Amino acid sequence: MNEPTKPASWWRSILAVLAGVLTNLITTVAIDSTLSATGIFPPPGGSMSANLYILALAYRFPAAIIAGYVTATLAPRKPMSHALVLAVILSFGTYSSAVAMHPDRPIWYVPGLIAIAMLCSVIGEQIRVRPRK
Repeated sequence: MNEPTKPASWWRSILAVLAGVLTNLITTVAIDSTLSATGIFPPPGGSMSANLYILALAYRFPAAIIAGYVTATLAPRKPMSHALVLAVILSFGTYSSAVAMHPDRPIWYVPGLIAIAMLCSVIGEQIRVRPRK
């Protein structure tokens, strides 16, 4: 029979997803800031070329994979469910920030961010649960 879920398990679930969100946020903000400080990206609010948007998408792949891995590792049970919750949160967050911060973005940028958040969170979970040889 199913046991009622313990409150500590709910807190661990929330913390697992929050850790993934923070991992993704800290990683991408650190990379964005570094690229801006080195002159590769324009200062915040500046206009970016399509090539720079491609670069931004490229480094979000490993950031989202690591976030999915962190969430799956910390999840008390059902790591895929936790990774999917993370993916939804990252999708909303990246969509919101892209709309607010990049009014001149290419049309493909936001769907690309959402696809990366969804796909890479699940890949991170799969890496975590994959049997080690």
